Amino acid sequence: MIKNTNKNEANFQNMKEYPSNYILINLNNLSLNYHHIKDLLASDTCITAMVKSNAYGHGMITISLHLQKLGVESFGVFTLEEGIELTDKHFEVIEYLRNETANGSPLTIRKVGKSGITDIKGLYDLFPGGPLKKSSRIAGIPKPSSCV
Repeated sequence: MIKNTNKNEANFQNMKEYPSNYILINLNNLSLNYHHIKDLLASDTCITAMVKSNAYGHGMITISLHLQKLGVESFGVFTLEEGIELTDKHFEVIEYLRNETANGSPLTIRKVGKSGITDIKGLYDLFPGGPLKKSSRIAGIPKPSSCV
């Protein structure tokens, strides 16, 4: 489970509300770190943000979009499949997967194909070579049990 926050939550008084595998990302601190690094560099220096492996488990899409708004122009990934260009249709599928996961609904390729967002062939076109596994990884959710 990933929670992105802009609030200062350094003082976790209510740790019982957070599961043991909870990742808390403070986007304000990420911004401060980016600006601190940028201030140390020559003004014409470009920064490449490494977002491989789902931004090291922190949510590739959320982190990439935030860094892009700050001025990052390039991103590094581990494999070519991680670097696919995401279209509006990709984001619709990703949002659907996240919502279904948040509601505790099991995910299957057939279920996504019947979602009205895309059919099964379209899902394979969007995320070739293991569409549910790949789309789940990009969405930052656990691999569905229906994936091998």
